[in-house]
Amino acid sequence: MINKDDQGSFEQSDNSWTQIFEFWRPELARPGDMDIEALVAKWGSDDTRVLEARRTAESNRRLSEIKSDLLRRRLALRFGLLAWSVRRALGGELGAVGIVRYLCGAGFSQLGQVAEGADAALELYWAGGHTPWTAWFLEELPEGRAHSLGVDEFLLRAFVVASLVALESNTPGSWCHSPG
Repeated sequence: MINKDDQGSFEQSDNSWTQIFEFWRPELARPGDMDIEALVAKWGSDDTRVLEARRTAESNRRLSEIKSDLLRRRLALRFGLLAWSVRRALGGELGAVGIVRYLCGAGFSQLGQVAEGADAALELYWAGGHTPWTAWFLEELPEGRAHSLGVDEFLLRAFVVASLVALESNTPGSWCHSPG
């Protein structure tokens, strides 16, 4: 069950991660390729300063890849939470409605963002990776009976809901709007 108070906690946690990713910029760290070219021209490719700059640049590239992977996983997880919250909201849980509104406004307010989120979530789900939303759905089912669970159906439903909300978000008086 999602309580109305859960929305504030979720927003605070989500905003903390957003700030971390905004301020951690390994993709902008130096030296870059142009810096290394200039160093090679100045000192030659075997100079220890050039070799160190290359190691640093490679480390920066790797950190940038890690950041991209983390952002993609975060996107998938947020979309999975949206799918679960949409399911709960359609079941009448008012606390879930707040999380759906927040996610639609904060991360999925544009159709491109909705498509990217659905793609990331489905990619993770179909790849057999650990998806917490699978456990969330399973925990809600009665014990002692066999169940067939098509989680991709819930992801598709979230895609449709978020797409409709994104289309409406530019309409005056919309219930879902982008916070920035």
